[in-house]
Amino acid sequence: MVYQLTVQKIEQTCVFNLTWGNHQRLYAEMRFPPAILQFYKAWQAAYLGYYQAELRGVNWQRPAQIETDGTITGRENHDFRGRPGMVGQVASHAVNWHSQLAQAEAQLLSEFHRWLLGEPLHKIRQTLIEGLNATDTSATLDVFLTCTPMELARLPWETWELDKGSANSLRFARSPINIEASTPPRRQFRKGRARVLAILGDSTNISTRQDLSTLQATLQRTVEIEPVIWHPGKAIADLKTEICDRLKDPLGWDILFFAGHSNEQKLVKGEIAIAPNVTLSMRTLEPHLEIAKSRGLQFALFNSCSGLDIADALIGMGLSQVAIMREPVHDQVALAFLDRFLQGIAGYEDVHNALIQACRHLRSQQQLTYPSAYFIPSLFRHPNATLFQLEPTGWQRQLRRFVPKRREAIAVAVITTLSLLTPVHYFLVDQRVKVQAQYRQLTSQQPIATPPTLLVQIDDQSLQLREIGDPGLMDRTYLADLVNYATDLGAPVVALDFVLDRVLPENIQLGNVLRESIAADQNWFILATKKGHSGEWQRPLTEIAEETWSLAGDINIPLWHVTPLRRGSDRPLPFSYQIAVAYQLSQLENSARNDIRLAPSLQNRRSLQSQIIDLAPRLDVDDRTVITSKGANLRVITALSYRLRLRWLQPILDFSIEPERVYQTMSAWQFLEQDSTTLAQTLGSSSLEEKIVIIAPGGYDEAGVSQQGEDNFPMPPAIAYWRQQTGNPNRGLTGGEAHGYMIHHYLKQHFVMPIPDTWMVLLAAVAGKVLMLMLPAHTVESRSKVTLGLALATGVYGGVSLQVYISGQLLLPWLLPSLMIWSYWLPLLLEKNYESH
Repeated sequence: MVYQLTVQKIEQTCVFNLTWGNHQRLYAEMRFPPAILQFYKAWQAAYLGYYQAELRGVNWQRPAQIETDGTITGRENHDFRGRPGMVGQVASHAVNWHSQLAQAEAQLLSEFHRWLLGEPLHKIRQTLIEGLNATDTSATLDVFLTCTPMELARLPWETWELDKGSANSLRFARSPINIEASTPPRRQFRKGRARVLAILGDSTNISTRQDLSTLQATLQRTVEIEPVIWHPGKAIADLKTEICDRLKDPLGWDILFFAGHSNEQKLVKGEIAIAPNVTLSMRTLEPHLEIAKSRGLQFALFNSCSGLDIADALIGMGLSQVAIMREPVHDQVALAFLDRFLQGIAGYEDVHNALIQACRHLRSQQQLTYPSAYFIPSLFRHPNATLFQLEPTGWQRQLRRFVPKRREAIAVAVITTLSLLTPVHYFLVDQRVKVQAQYRQLTSQQPIATPPTLLVQIDDQSLQLREIGDPGLMDRTYLADLVNYATDLGAPVVALDFVLDRVLPENIQLGNVLRESIAADQNWFILATKKGHSGEWQRPLTEIAEETWSLAGDINIPLWHVTPLRRGSDRPLPFSYQIAVAYQLSQLENSARNDIRLAPSLQNRRSLQSQIIDLAPRLDVDDRTVITSKGANLRVITALSYRLRLRWLQPILDFSIEPERVYQTMSAWQFLEQDSTTLAQTLGSSSLEEKIVIIAPGGYDEAGVSQQGEDNFPMPPAIAYWRQQTGNPNRGLTGGEAHGYMIHHYLKQHFVMPIPDTWMVLLAAVAGKVLMLMLPAHTVESRSKVTLGLALATGVYGGVSLQVYISGQLLLPWLLPSLMIWSYWLPLLLEKNYESH
C-alpha cells in the first residue's frame, strides 16, 4: 500500500492531505509553530559552525552573516560541497560546537515531533499505523511526502516516528508539488552490467577524486563507470559539450552520479559546479536529461550540497528517483555516506533501503564524529516509479531470480519445519495411507490370492476356556498343544510370538513337542526374542529350542515401518523376515527334496540363525527366488535419519491393503476344536501344508513382554477404515497382525518407500518460484484462470501420487508440497490491488 502525504504551509497554518488505497483521503489543519523555524536556524548555524571549525581543528574568530533565507555567507571554506563563501556562524571566543549542535538538534527534533503529535493529526497518524500493522512483518510502508514551501521541505521529516519502532518500517520518499512528466515503465535490464555516468566537478579536489575511487572500488565488478572530469587546461566549452553529449549516449545510462559543488537556484532549477567558478543549471541540462531518461536512466545521486531544487526539477521531468543532500555537506560526511550507500547498492539493495541504511550507519556508528549528518540525505521519487536496484549479471542474475522473497522464505521455513516434525510426519503418513485404502477399494486394486499366513490368536475367550489366570507368562502346555496340532496338520512353518526366556516347569513339554516335530518332518520353527532393559537379548531357553534347528527373530516393530536388516551386527534378524525366508525355503524343499542344497538335514543345519542370510540368496529353483533384503536394507541416508529420529526412506507397512488379503485369523480355541476338513473349509485351502502358522497374543490386556499391553497398538486410520467395513471398528491392532503385514511385504517384495516430505517441500518451493517467474503479467481478470489451473494441477498430482503408490511403490507426499506451491500464489491472489507480479 502506498500513501501520499501533502503538507502545505499557508501563512501560519499547515494543511495536511493524506490519500491512499481506493481514493481514500484524510484532511487536517494545524497551526505551524514559528519556534520550529527558529530552532531550525539555530540548528543550521550550529551545524555549519561545527563542520567548519571542529573538523578543521580550529575555531573561527570572525563571525559570519546568516541571511534571512538561511544562506550563510562570510568566510570562504572549501571543506563544504557548496558555493565558495559559505561558512557558519561563529563567536569571537572558543565555542564547544559539538555540544551546541547536539543541543540544537535535540531542540529542533523535540519541537518538530511535538508538533506532529498534535491532536488534529491523530486520524492521519492512526491510518498510517494501521497501514503498518496490515503489512507483512518484513514489509515497509512507503509514504510519498510533498512539502511546500521550501522552508517546510528543509525540515527532517524522515525522522518522524508514528509510534515506538515505526521508524524501522516507515519510508518517506519525497516528491515535488509539480510533476509535469510521467516516468517511463521500468525497462528490462540491459544485457551485461549497468552503466554509470559519473560527473566530477573538479579533478584537483581531493574529495571528489576520493568519491570516484570509492565508486570504482565498490561497484567496478557490477557496473560500467564512465567518468567526466574537468582537468586544468580543459576548455570549458568542450567540457559542457562533453557532458551534454555523454548524457545522450545511445547506449543509455542506468545511474547518473555527481560529486562536487551544487546549490539551490530556484529560477534555473538548481545548478552544479563542473569546474572552478563554472556551473551548469538543470534548466540547461533538461533536454539532454530527457533523452537520457528515454534511454533508460533510472536513478541520479548528487553527493553535493543543497540539492532540493535539483531533485524537484529532475522528478518533475519524470526521472524515477534522485538522492540528494538537503543541506551543505562536509566532504568527509559526503564520503562516509557514499561509501555506506554504495555498499548497499553493491549488495543489490534498492536505492531507498541503501540510503536508509547509510543514514542509520551515520547515526549509530558515526554520530560523535559527524553529528546531525544522518538526517541530511533524502530520496526523491516519482510516485509511479519502481525503486531502482542493481541486478546480478550472468548466472548470478539467473540464480538471484530464484532467491525467495522474505514472505516466500517464511513460508518455506514454516512448511519445511513442519515436514521435519516427527508427529506431523506420522500423522500425514497415517492419513495418506487411509486415503490410499479408500482409493484401492474404489478402484478394486486389491491382491486376489489367498494369503499364506494364518494368525492363531490367543484371545480373551481362549484364555477363559483354557482357564489361564495369568497370561503374562503364557502357559507352555497350551503353546505345546497349538504347535503340536499345527505340525500334525502339516504346517511347514510355525512361529511363536512369545518370548520364552523364563524358567517354567512346562518348558520341557513344549521343547519335546518342538524336537519331535523337527525329527519327524523337519518343520521350521521361528521363536521370538527381544532386547531387554539391561541391553541383553531375551532369547528362548535351550531346553525349549536350540539354534541349530530353530530361528530366533527380533519382534521389535518400528512404528509402522518394515524392520530394517542390519548386516554385520549382533542384532538378530527380524522375526517377520525369518518367517518369510523359512517359508520360501520350505516351499523349495518340497519341490526338490533330493537336492542336497535345498534339503539340509537336521545334522547339517548348522547355526541357522547366523547362516540364513547366506543361504537364502543362493536358492533359486524354477525361476523362484527366495526373499532377499531388496528394499529393506538400511541405506546410508536412512541410518543418518535414524540418529535424528526420522525414518526417511524406510519402507512402511502398507495398511492400505485390506487385512483379509494379507493374513487369515482364527481364535486359538477354534483352531484346536476344528478337524482338518473343517479347518480347510474355513481357510479356503486343502490343508495347512502351504501355510505359515503364527501363534500370537490376540488382544488381551496383559499381552506384552516388558510391560502389560505393549503388544496392543493404537489402530492406524487405514485399519480403522477396514474395520468399519467389517463391522468391528473398535478392535485395535496387535503385534501379530503387524508381523502379518510385514511377512506379506517380504514375501511379495512389496516395499512402499515414503519419499521424505522435506525433499518434496523443497522441490515444490523451487517449482513454485519457477511457476511465479514463468507466469505472465496477471490482470485481475486472469486470477480465476491461474487459480483454476493450480487447483486442477493439485488434483491431478494427488491422483497420480495415489496410483504411483500402487504401481511404483512410492509414497509421494501431497499435502505439504501442495501447500508450498499455493503459498506462492495465494498472497498474490488475495492482494486487493494486485495487477502484476
